[in-house]
Amino acid sequence: MNDHLYMEKKPWGMKLAKLITNLINPPLVAGVGVFILAAWLGGGLAYGWAVFFVIVVAAMPTLYTVWLLKRGKVEAFFLPKRENRIRVIVVMVITNTIGVVVMFLGKAPFIMIAFGAVGILQSVMILVITFYWKISAHMIGISGLSTFMAIAFGGWGTLALLMIPLVAWARLHLGSHSYSQVLGGVILGSTFVGTATLLISNFCGGIGLTCR
Repeated sequence: MNDHLYMEKKPWGMKLAKLITNLINPPLVAGVGVFILAAWLGGGLAYGWAVFFVIVVAAMPTLYTVWLLKRGKVEAFFLPKRENRIRVIVVMVITNTIGVVVMFLGKAPFIMIAFGAVGILQSVMILVITFYWKISAHMIGISGLSTFMAIAFGGWGTLALLMIPLVAWARLHLGSHSYSQVLGGVILGSTFVGTATLLISNFCGGIGLTCR
């Protein structure tokens, strides 16, 4: 059964959905997340590692996607065809692994290394899923970041959860994903990152994630 959401495609609605999709995209969400983590840790060292992480882990797969797009290997930046996502996700796994290894050898803050390792595991899981099914990367990213902020900051941090239905609406309105693909992204992003956040915080002696 086709479980896509059908709705009247008004011009303003399509424009708004495209704007949300373009602004709250997976690479940008990953970059924002690591800088939020760096701000939490404080100090120039953490920001330096955040810049490194963004360049290696977020920018390189993005540039690879742009390269594929310019060579006509893919039809759109957000890779609507499931088969075209596999090679990009493989690059994500590789660059994420390189990033974590360099951070470990360079004695980066423990929490940044830990979340980098979580990113590797999540990317591998996404890769396995993508061989058989198209899951929403937008929803994985924003659900993970929102869940992290809600757990870590509480109070105002829970407001980030409002971005989940916003992005979900955009992806459904554009017809980019079905209900199940969006829901799958929410479940994977929120449970994976949420569980990892709690485990790391317990290892660090509390939700403050103060260990270096």
